[in-house]
Amino acid sequence: MPGDVLSLVEMLGQRSESWLYRQLLCPRRHRVQVLTQVHINRQEYPFSLVTQCHKRANTFSSRLARKLFQFVGINKDWLHKAQPALQRLVDEQPVRLIQAHFAWTGWAAFQLLKKDRPLLVWFYGSDIFRGGPFREICLPRLFKSQTWFACTSQALCKEALALGCNPARIRVIYPPLPLQEIKRNAFPKTPAANTEIKLLSTSRLIEFKAPLEYVGVAECLLASGLKFQRRILGSGPFFKPLQKALESSSAGAAVRLLGEQPNSVVLNEMRQADLFIHNGVIARDGTREALGVVLAEAAALGLPIVAANVGGIPEIVLQGKTGLLFSPGDADGMVAAIRSLAGDAEQRRAFGRAAQEHALNIFDEDKIAGKMDDYYDFVIGSRDATESNALVQS
Repeated sequence: MPGDVLSLVEMLGQRSESWLYRQLLCPRRHRVQVLTQVHINRQEYPFSLVTQCHKRANTFSSRLARKLFQFVGINKDWLHKAQPALQRLVDEQPVRLIQAHFAWTGWAAFQLLKKDRPLLVWFYGSDIFRGGPFREICLPRLFKSQTWFACTSQALCKEALALGCNPARIRVIYPPLPLQEIKRNAFPKTPAANTEIKLLSTSRLIEFKAPLEYVGVAECLLASGLKFQRRILGSGPFFKPLQKALESSSAGAAVRLLGEQPNSVVLNEMRQADLFIHNGVIARDGTREALGVVLAEAAALGLPIVAANVGGIPEIVLQGKTGLLFSPGDADGMVAAIRSLAGDAEQRRAFGRAAQEHALNIFDEDKIAGKMDDYYDFVIGSRDATESNALVQS
């Protein structure tokens, strides 16, 4: 049976967007069908109700597919090219709500679609924080329309309101995570030996994550006498520069780059770590960490966290309760926080317990499912009420 909510997703199945896959599956009272440019990585993300526009990329991994699309320009204005398939789905299926993931897809949908069904646009980060004509011209126009909005952090909501979004037309709905399952499958935690501590970071290696700062931090930790293992998971444009910097660093032997890994490997690494480290700054174009879903996963596994105080990170890492925050770009502050917790196993355990409780409270998929279903009902009901009033007045 087709779904009554149609989701517009540029690329479905990227590992860095595993949270989006869970979001599509989350609603209980509504069924979601997807229109996407291409469905990649079907093994890990086997979403069934999908219409894709470019089937030829099915055999490519997410990384190769993205490079191919960027090279040949397929992903530019993808929704305009998919308009016939989009209109056919809207006309032939019982679609009551259309939701677009990321603001640029929402803007395209707003321009292309008839206004006979409500449109819900989801914000996730760079689509609203990044400066430029889209933010300055398109977003304000979108906010003045009858479009509805949702975002995944208070930081994103605050930015949308500052740009003119009507507070009555936006909701904060955190990404759903199967936290109870993660907690049940967590391995028994063994306190780190006094001689060595296991530090872990996992993220895309991009500008606003400031990954190159990790080299100087590792050198300072080593010079202070701290014995540690540092493992960094993730890929991106800063992978090779980071690898090269570590090769010539005195701390290179203590840091291991593992590249992009499946989520199962990421969770296993978290279970074995003692402390989770997450850096972040505001990039030159204004982008920053909108939330940090990986931080929620780490918290759910009872990991204390040291992270930059930027964007939506403080919504997960509560200063002095679930971890320690440092100012963006303050490498000395990061070093001091790591050293403080590295030498205090009892404090790490206390932070870890509080982090798990906080994560289970705000990211539980059952709670998020209820919020999503309620918002879908509200948006659909608002349109139905408007149409009924119009009929009465006529």
